[in-house]
Amino acid sequence: MSDLELSNLVLWRDETLLVVNIPSGLPALPDGYNPTAPYLGGILKPAFGRLWVVHRLDRHTSGVVAFARTSQARRTLNTQFEQRQVSKVYHALVVGNPDWTEKTLRSPRARRWVVL
Repeated sequence: MSDLELSNLVLWRDETLLVVNIPSGLPALPDGYNPTAPYLGGILKPAFGRLWVVHRLDRHTSGVVAFARTSQARRTLNTQFEQRQVSKVYHALVVGNPDWTEKTLRSPRARRWVVL
């Protein structure tokens, strides 16, 4: 990925945090079945160094992903997510005209920290 394309993904960066807009189809983490397949962390690492994934999206979901750039930032973000100080909002594009105006999905996810 070129520097220009990479800069289009970056929404925020400072010494401790990197926030990127991940396109759908690109996983944030390495694929366990195909470790040579491209993934967001691997694409970002040459430009930004060591990163910690503090949350992730499903492979076929586009959206915003945050990476910690220091171990202290990872600990701080970890605490914020654990204490539910972080709000996450998901929007879905729906084809057709559903008979409902709002749906809430509650699904527990396994927590996993990955160092890239």
